Amino acid sequence: MKQLLISALLAVFVLGCNKVKNTASDDPTPVANFRIVNTVEDGTVMEGTALQFENNSQCADSYEWDFGNGTMCYDRTPTNIVYRQCPTTYCIRLTVRTRHGRTATYSYCVRVRCR
Repeated sequence: MKQLLISALLAVFVLGCNKVKNTASDDPTPVANFRIVNTVEDGTVMEGTALQFENNSQCADSYEWDFGNGTMCYDRTPTNIVYRQCPTTYCIRLTVRTRHGRTATYSYCVRVRCR
């Protein structure tokens, strides 16, 4: 029995969130999380600089980014996101979904500093 439990735990660890499921009703809870790698100080980015994202979300099958300026993206990790209006603050919202529809959202506000 103990060996079976260890094998099951090892399978979950090795295969990850979306691989081991007992029934169709099993759906892992997603976690939405990201960070902007190239901030100049906490929560501040430079005007005209493409943001570099690190997506740390877990157990997600789809991604919806809202950059607070009318721009949306559905990539796992967005590229070519540039804020040109400064000084101002934009709130970036990432909503992740599992294939069965569970969602999680994370928001982070950045200040745009003029050059």
